[in-house]
Amino acid sequence: MSKKRRFYTKVFTKQTCLMIAVIGSLFYSTHHLAKEMENSQTNEKKLNETAKEQNDFQPTAKSILEKQDDSIPYANLNTGFRDSFQELSANEDVLHIQTKGKSSFSAGVSAQYKQEIFLDKEITAEFFSTPGFEKYIRGTVTRPSGLGSAKKSIEKDVWGKKVSLFNSETMNYEEDGKKIVYKTPNYTTSLSSVTIETDLFIDLGKWRKETGRLVERENDYVIRSRTSSADWLTIGGKGSIVSVVSGESILDSWIENPVEETTLYRLEEEPAYFYGNGLQDERNEHPTTYSVELLVNGEVYKELAMKEDGSWEFDFGDYLADNDVVSAKVKGVEKNTNGNGIINVKYSDERFAVNETDIISWEDWEVAAPVINQAHEDEFIIQGSTPSQNHQLNRSYKLLVTLNGKTIYEKENLKDDTDILIPYIKGLSKGDKVEATIIGFEEGKAEKTSAVTEMIVGSENEDDYDEWEVFAPVLANATLHENATKIKGQVPVQNRTAQRYYDLLIYVNDELVSEQSAIDVYLKPYVFETSVRSLNVDDKVIAKVVGHQDDKDDKSAETEAVIVDSTDYQKWQVNAPILNEVTDTDRVLTGEIGEQDRSYERTYKLETKINGERLSEIDVEPGQKFEVELPADVKLAAGDEITATVIGKQPQRADKSSDTTTQIVEDATHYEEWIVNEATLETIYEHEHQLKGHISLQDTEFGRTYDLLARVNGIEVASSTVFSNTDYSLTLADEVDLKENDVVTVQIIGHQKDMADKTSEQTELTVAKKEYPTTSKFERGYWEDYGLVYEGLVENDGWDLSDSTRITKTVSLVEADSGNRIEGITAQNTDWYQSGRYNGYQFIIDNDILGQMSQGRYTLYMTVMLDGITLDETELTLDQKISRMGAIHDDYAELEQVVIKGNIVKPEVWNQRPSISIIKNENTDIELLNKYWNKQNQLVFEGYFKTELDFSKTEKQLEIMDKSGTVVYKKEALSAAPTSWGLPTGVTDDVSFQAIIPQEFTDQASYSYRVIVEDQEGNRLLHSAID
Repeated sequence: MSKKRRFYTKVFTKQTCLMIAVIGSLFYSTHHLAKEMENSQTNEKKLNETAKEQNDFQPTAKSILEKQDDSIPYANLNTGFRDSFQELSANEDVLHIQTKGKSSFSAGVSAQYKQEIFLDKEITAEFFSTPGFEKYIRGTVTRPSGLGSAKKSIEKDVWGKKVSLFNSETMNYEEDGKKIVYKTPNYTTSLSSVTIETDLFIDLGKWRKETGRLVERENDYVIRSRTSSADWLTIGGKGSIVSVVSGESILDSWIENPVEETTLYRLEEEPAYFYGNGLQDERNEHPTTYSVELLVNGEVYKELAMKEDGSWEFDFGDYLADNDVVSAKVKGVEKNTNGNGIINVKYSDERFAVNETDIISWEDWEVAAPVINQAHEDEFIIQGSTPSQNHQLNRSYKLLVTLNGKTIYEKENLKDDTDILIPYIKGLSKGDKVEATIIGFEEGKAEKTSAVTEMIVGSENEDDYDEWEVFAPVLANATLHENATKIKGQVPVQNRTAQRYYDLLIYVNDELVSEQSAIDVYLKPYVFETSVRSLNVDDKVIAKVVGHQDDKDDKSAETEAVIVDSTDYQKWQVNAPILNEVTDTDRVLTGEIGEQDRSYERTYKLETKINGERLSEIDVEPGQKFEVELPADVKLAAGDEITATVIGKQPQRADKSSDTTTQIVEDATHYEEWIVNEATLETIYEHEHQLKGHISLQDTEFGRTYDLLARVNGIEVASSTVFSNTDYSLTLADEVDLKENDVVTVQIIGHQKDMADKTSEQTELTVAKKEYPTTSKFERGYWEDYGLVYEGLVENDGWDLSDSTRITKTVSLVEADSGNRIEGITAQNTDWYQSGRYNGYQFIIDNDILGQMSQGRYTLYMTVMLDGITLDETELTLDQKISRMGAIHDDYAELEQVVIKGNIVKPEVWNQRPSISIIKNENTDIELLNKYWNKQNQLVFEGYFKTELDFSKTEKQLEIMDKSGTVVYKKEALSAAPTSWGLPTGVTDDVSFQAIIPQEFTDQASYSYRVIVEDQEGNRLLHSAID
């Protein structure tokens, strides 16, 4: 006989047997009519025992139900009750449950019926653990009475009524079964249909305000109802229906408010850097500690603490790949246990980051379809789940569900990977068509729709055994650790077709430690918690779900986990120590232990060895320095190998060792590492006898000294003791005459006692021919009546200027703009500046040259030749004060301009060089041919008037004016100019003149001059300035 059909019988009287015989024929044909037939009273007992094991759902207050031993119903035969929800709703104020159970036929002796309402575990845990919860319950029950029915007030007539010989009607909350149970009065033997209806209101809004309590937030709360016989002996099944009420829209009331989302941003300039704000208003909720979980591709990567203002930030570095999806959600861990006896963990909705560099376009974007589970006739709920969707560009989603073409459910802002429970209290019928689709939205774009998921409501009696799959349970990783005494997890929702039911088995190391029968996995995952002996590392835990179906083999699925070390022992790494350098004279080994992990009572030792033989093992502290003294009989030698290893110790675990740090004992003087640094050597010229340079910084420890060795063409020529970081000067012997292209090297020799000398790299230079700069010093220049005189010197220390007959100095005038040269002005050699050295010169640019020069500016170059070979050509430079005929001027630029053969000759300084500017006379009245100083240091102007007038009977006069224009000197009857002009003019003495300026008026900066022509009557015919 199957487990589903087991029942117990007991014969009390002959009358009872006769009754069973009369109506027994009804049994087989009626008990199959019940909705979701349950096991039996025996199976109900199993369910109660199972519930006791589920510590997650235990309320804290004691049940007010009392055992009803005083009134025992006898026997009943019925076709099974068909239950339905007439109303099922919840808002901010009240939870309303109206359920009806009807049996088409019921026959019994002193028969009694009961109606059970199973509330969601989160509601029962919090509400029924409240002292005095009864005052928030109200409503009515309607049940058979005589030939009709009677309606009773729950709060006045039936709640908490004592059961006695005179009253068996009562309503209570049974803590063991986590259910509200209404029991009818006992009825005498009857043969009729039975209808029982409970219209229940629970004022949860008022309860919240008066008690301060809150129910944990769930998207949906499961409500189940079952009507059955309460008789001791029952033939006939018990109907059961289940549906849900939604709590999503209930805020600031009896359900705690949802966890608010965090914002989530990424820096454009640093794509691996994310930040956001998950500040919570903490209104209408249990005291909670909040953090933020960062997820990569749906897996938790990091949990972050938020700052006081809710802000957080995180840099993934180079962890993320191009197509990775980053999301974030706020995690809340409540600070205290609630009525459900556990500390709840809750989450906000998930917020997704937008990867602007890998956007799936609208054209390529596909909306995934929902999953709708197979439903069966007479069910009051449609189950399914949502897939993962693309959330780039803030895309959002909406679920639309229709039944036979009519919309019965819409849900905005659809979440990914969540179960959906859609209540339909009218009840589904076989053949109903359920269609579900998801609509995707992107701002500024047309909607996108998924494929339509279609489901046809079937019958529970249809056998899909071959396709039936049992889903494996999920173990909570947080409980799988060493020393844990509880195993937690959950069993996914399972297929309930064909009255299938499921058991949960827990094994530790293949030993069965817990068996929970007929677990409730029809609408929500079944959360379990099993007490076990303290777990050890490497224990094997198996959670196994076994599914049963009448007359079929069981099916099962299991999840296995191995207890890993809870102290992170496997990941624990002992860091290697630092061992300082060791020399052959050391008597103490020193170093640092470095930072180590101190958790889980970990301690550390340091083991040292010499050439593989243990030297010592000492206790050490992480982060501290250490010293190991060598035993007196241990003498270190260069080349010995010293090792140091940190040994980590943890209770109940094998020791762990760090990598070994090794040092090779070195010579204390570090002779092998000693480097002699090379010296520098300054440029060497032929015939020099002094080598100069710098001795670089040298190692002077351990009595080291140094010599400098000099060689010429590989032959040692000098040596000297030298000192670190000093300049040196090494004198060569007189017989060492350096010549151009000789190779000179210097090398430092290092000495250390009892050790071989060490040498530096050689520093090598080639002897160079010494190049001396040519300097030009133009000392003075002055006017003579025969021309412009220049004196100065040209010097080069490399020239032999002792014999003037071998030296030729030639001056050239070069016009600055055209580059034309006037060559061939020979300078005289002088030794005025250094007796016996003919570096001086004197040359004259005579009037003939000056008078023939074209207009322009000219600079002066001097070429020096020795024995006919050109040594150099240099421009004359102006370094000294220059004089002229007459007054001494401050510089060359103040030499007076003169007129020679019509050329105005003006000495000037141009680019810091003495130059001569030739300017043609532009006076339209007078042609000035000469301007010079005579032997009496008087300024002389000679010229003629350019005119067609007859000046034979005229007088030529000179006037001198000061700066104010006042005539300070006048001379009449100027004489004609001399006939020798230096060039032919073709003019007569009548139009020529010679004006001699007295010495006291020759300062042209203070005076100006003009000539005047008057006729015999004193009329002024012409006047013109001269300069």
